Amino acid sequence: MQNYELGEIIESGGMGAVYKGRHTALERDVAIKFILPHVAGDEAAVERFLREARLAARINHPNVVHVYDTGVDLQGQPYIVMELLTGESLKERLARGPMTEAEAVHIGKQVLMALEKAHSMEVVHRDIKPANIYLCTDGTAKILDFGVAKGLDAGSTGNVTVAGKTVGSPAYMSPEQAEGIPVDSRTDIYSVGIVMYEILTGYTPFRGENSLAIMQKHLNTPPPPLPKETNSAVRAVIEKSLAKKPEKRYASAHEMKLALDKVSPKNVVVAKSETGESLNANTPSPGRKSTKSHETATAERKSPVLAIVIAIVALVTIGVAAIVVPKMLGGGSTPIDNPANTGTSGNSTSVPDPDPQPSASPANTDSPVNTDVPVAQPFETTETKEETIPFETTYEDDPAMDKGQEVTKSEGVEGKQTVTYKVTFDKEGGTEIDRQPEGAPVVTVQPVAKIVTRGTKEVETGFTGTKTETKTVSIPFRTTFTNSASLRRGKTQTTQRGRTGQRQVTYEVTYENGKVAAVAVPQTGGWGQAQLSARIGGR
Repeated sequence: MQNYELGEIIESGGMGAVYKGRHTALERDVAIKFILPHVAGDEAAVERFLREARLAARINHPNVVHVYDTGVDLQGQPYIVMELLTGESLKERLARGPMTEAEAVHIGKQVLMALEKAHSMEVVHRDIKPANIYLCTDGTAKILDFGVAKGLDAGSTGNVTVAGKTVGSPAYMSPEQAEGIPVDSRTDIYSVGIVMYEILTGYTPFRGENSLAIMQKHLNTPPPPLPKETNSAVRAVIEKSLAKKPEKRYASAHEMKLALDKVSPKNVVVAKSETGESLNANTPSPGRKSTKSHETATAERKSPVLAIVIAIVALVTIGVAAIVVPKMLGGGSTPIDNPANTGTSGNSTSVPDPDPQPSASPANTDSPVNTDVPVAQPFETTETKEETIPFETTYEDDPAMDKGQEVTKSEGVEGKQTVTYKVTFDKEGGTEIDRQPEGAPVVTVQPVAKIVTRGTKEVETGFTGTKTETKTVSIPFRTTFTNSASLRRGKTQTTQRGRTGQRQVTYEVTYENGKVAAVAVPQTGGWGQAQLSARIGGR
């Protein structure tokens, strides 16, 4: 790998591994992703790996991971050079529990902006999920892995998946993906809705014992309602994105982002971070830099000062009124025990709160989340199991054998491998919601291919019609008799033996479903060489 130095491994999965690297000429730290050796022999997997680089490079957007280079190393392993990100995946963050509505809106809008750019280039991601969304320390969310993305236009780079085959992650795929029918950009809208649902609750809406059970729920089961304390505007956006029929969802990523834009910070449930700071759609989580513009930040720095000045003026005005008005009405002075008191009794004056807050009623869907209610945390464990590796069938062509005829020369033998999975449950002892391989499988028994010889000679079967066929036929001889006075009556003496003749005859043969139905025999005539015999001619 010219111009690159390879550092420590960052992470490894079932298909590839990512290393920290450095471009020596540019002195830039990068991430270098390799496809694992046991996958490098799979042409379809290599094509998915390379088209991930091509598509990500085409979709140049701040919320899509940047791709700098791609190539093949001296050992023949393909690699992709990407920007080195600092932070964690959304999947890793959700392992610690659900997030606030403000964070859900903040992440959802950034993912939708990236998808808007991808969709404008006729590219559908088809695998939006927390593992493919990276949360950078500066508050930016970036989409990863375009390996199973699909081009919609006729001139696209092509789709390496097989028609009719289900592509994606079962917990996050749309109903049309689960059904294996053609998809468009609205399939990504559905997946974003699933991700936002999981951000708020800590689990996906559809779970089951296996992938098939989960996909059936995507097709037939309405999503469980979000917690009742969820903001009504946020709930409406997520529910619309999870419509079973694509035409009932948002028509585009841009339209869904506009809907989230209307969810103002005042209408979003705001939770407190560990540092005591509020988190809303414009305030990233602790440890992340704000993505606000300079003008917005300046205005917000001025807002607290302005609010304090207004509050002081209001309090002074109310205090003066409390003293002067009673005197004007003839009464004595009214003591003000506490000018900032919002609800005193007796003769004291009640001063309105300059920044009143709505009451937290259980029936109010816009009320803050009760943080005292325990939330079930996802439970993760590892599981190692032995799996079968199917053998391949190798065919050898034999032109001497009829087409369709096969002869097995050696039987195939299935292989064995040990795979370790990271399994996630919605809670300890609960339902499995995700399963991902950890590291490369360990092959314990290599599979042996089955070798079969098959014929290639064309065989005509089931013919219906008329053909001309030429055959060699025999022509009989005839016997010629002559009278002889020297022979007694009734006696015959052969003087020359006859000989059968041969002739090439062309027939017209009619077939029905491969069987002879009629034969037209031509008039041939003629004889072979005659036999001469003498016989007595007297009485």
